[in-house]
Amino acid sequence: LRRLEFHHCRMTSGAVVHSRGAEQFAAHIKGSYEVVRRRCTPESVPANYDTITEGYAKNGYYVLGVASKLLPRDVNRDTLVSLTRDDLESGLSLTGLLLFKNEMKHDSAAAIGCLRQARIR
Repeated sequence: LRRLEFHHCRMTSGAVVHSRGAEQFAAHIKGSYEVVRRRCTPESVPANYDTITEGYAKNGYYVLGVASKLLPRDVNRDTLVSLTRDDLESGLSLTGLLLFKNEMKHDSAAAIGCLRQARIR
């Protein structure tokens, strides 16, 4: 129903959806794990969140936080446009983490060596 494009200052993106049979719209947000944590209700974030996320990041993972919330029942397609991004990205419940890891390809070391030898930075 509404797309929240990635915004580099906010470090988030998301969408507002209406699932078949659901009575309410839902906002789903993903982004920097630090930012997502700040936008979630404290009771939805595990006590060890910082330790876990920082551990993954230190081990070379690209870590994203994912969170969501149900919008008030009185929000409909017409009133949805009046909600600000701050309205949609506050009071979220942490859903989980997305972890990505880019492994170095087997020929990357040789390619980097060639570039260095040619003094290409």
